[in-house]
Amino acid sequence: MNMRTHFGAIILSILFLHIFADAQTVQSTTEPTFSAEQLRDGAEKTYVNFNRAWQAGTETQVDQIPSKYWTDAIKSLKPIRVYLHRVNLVVVQREQDGTEEGKYFQLTISSYLPMNGVDGFVYTPNPQRGSLYSTGNGVFDFKRTTRHSVIEIQRLNMQLIQTIT
Repeated sequence: MNMRTHFGAIILSILFLHIFADAQTVQSTTEPTFSAEQLRDGAEKTYVNFNRAWQAGTETQVDQIPSKYWTDAIKSLKPIRVYLHRVNLVVVQREQDGTEEGKYFQLTISSYLPMNGVDGFVYTPNPQRGSLYSTGNGVFDFKRTTRHSVIEIQRLNMQLIQTIT
């Protein structure tokens, strides 16, 4: 290979790498990223969207929040499903062998403080440290053993919604 051909191959390689790197950059910026506060705001708005429809009688489902009520922040988490737990919002991102994992949002309207072990939930970070309690920004990672029936969760949700409205 002569020097001119070698130099041309190097230039083409650099050009190819530059184009490939630009494509990767464009691809990674198309997915929005949200801060914990933006995610929590999205959870609040998702709840409000759903609750308005439920109160208007246009939505009768209470075991899950349909995707048409999810905000972009919640959609960015790529949920399998979204539901209420004691008037807090649960976003299930993974499910395997009877265990759910994802994000748990303590909503402003809720008086329930999430506690490890209640209804099969374990939170990270743990909101309870001894006798002290800290919800931080209200966004938790969770794991949940789904041994509790959907009917039981629906019953609890209906009781809580009725006491609020």
